[in-house]
Amino acid sequence: MGSGGRSGRLVKPAVEELIRQAAQGGLVHNDDTRMRVLQLARPLDDERTGVFTSGIVSVGEGRRIALFFTGRQHAGENLGQVLQQRAESLPAPVQMCDALSRNQPKLSKAVETLLANCLAHGRRQFVEIVGSFPQECQYVLETLGRCTPMMPKRGSVVCPGASGWHFIRSIADR
Repeated sequence: MGSGGRSGRLVKPAVEELIRQAAQGGLVHNDDTRMRVLQLARPLDDERTGVFTSGIVSVGEGRRIALFFTGRQHAGENLGQVLQQRAESLPAPVQMCDALSRNQPKLSKAVETLLANCLAHGRRQFVEIVGSFPQECQYVLETLGRCTPMMPKRGSVVCPGASGWHFIRSIADR
């Protein structure tokens, strides 16, 4: 977080507390978008050329906290920094994101997430290559199509189990 001058210093304690509370959520969503920034101080040896705005939404204890970070780091790196403030006594949060490797934080053994990639993003990849692999893609797309009517309400998680699909509701409120 940049200094932001006097006003930045005034809100810094509130921002730090929001980040600490967001780290305690049972469900976290994260993703990046490109951002055009007119001026960004960079180290001279910086090899990264992109600037991103990462959005992180944490759900838990009956509330949602949205955090936004703009800079050189990807969403996974920003989420990793947020989760460093997670209480050790809490179980791993469920992390919802697309399957890009830059969305997955590099965490220590003490901090982990239960990764739940987005099916919509995965399905879209099969739709894009259906012309090259029609039979294989048809099988995957039809299988996903049978799952869609079974999907629970938004915010719930679907987990395969020995006796079929189990819906885990209010996972964010663990």
